[in-house]
Amino acid sequence: MFEQIPQQNTNRQNKIEKKIEETESEQKEKPSEQLTKLLEIISDDLGKEGLPVDKKARLDSKFFEKVYSQKEIEGDQKKIEELEKQWYKNKNPQQIEAEKEHQIGEKLEATKTVILNKFMGDRFYVMRTNRYDDVFNKVDNVIMDKKNGEIVCAFDEVADIKDKRFYEKRDKVLARNQKGVQLKYGLKMENQEILPSPVKKLPIFYIALPQKYLDKCLNALIPNLDTKTEEEKMFFNYTLMVIDHEIQTLNKSDWEIDDSVLEKIENFSQTIKNYEKINDLKKPKN
Repeated sequence: MFEQIPQQNTNRQNKIEKKIEETESEQKEKPSEQLTKLLEIISDDLGKEGLPVDKKARLDSKFFEKVYSQKEIEGDQKKIEELEKQWYKNKNPQQIEAEKEHQIGEKLEATKTVILNKFMGDRFYVMRTNRYDDVFNKVDNVIMDKKNGEIVCAFDEVADIKDKRFYEKRDKVLARNQKGVQLKYGLKMENQEILPSPVKKLPIFYIALPQKYLDKCLNALIPNLDTKTEEEKMFFNYTLMVIDHEIQTLNKSDWEIDDSVLEKIENFSQTIKNYEKINDLKKPKN
């Protein structure tokens, strides 16, 4: 017969196991906490420069009262809330936000916002779109040139780039450049002042990232915009190469791209080349 473990030792073991579980939980939450802190820092910086964003660096519709009526803004918000109730099975807004934070797609969108701000914040304002444009116009990020106000957009997704479906999705997104994408809650620059405004004919790029790259970057995040880790640099370099490769794809395609969209793509392409020189990037193979 096996000797029975004394109750005192059992209690001690339970306490140790509980402590281990708590520690593991804290470690799992840490990347999300770092991401939240970074988004708040970015939001504060953007807000100081007059950009209408909320604490998650997302364009906030409450700043568009001079563009749309209060009734229309509230109507758009209600449309999103109704859809989210369906998607999240009637959970309350707090439960929905908590669940979103753990979703891979949400983490990628937030991480991309943080990394692009760290590496390109000297030249560009990088923010997330309003939820309305995220859902109805399929645009995740807005990248605005500080010098001339030109905007390019991005749609992101965690995906296996070796999967043939990746190219199908990529081409579907890139094909939207024929007419460009639009933002109901966008921005424009007039006399060096940034104003809330609907905008049309914007370029869009498809940023697909393998989950292993995302995980490595999240685990190495530092809540300081001036400090850049090797993992963050890897994420940024990968993103630049994806955009550069997609610009090449657009240039070689038979699509008739709107002239104003094409001009924005060409201007952005030159900027990307400057960052590639800084970071000594290698071009991806076609």
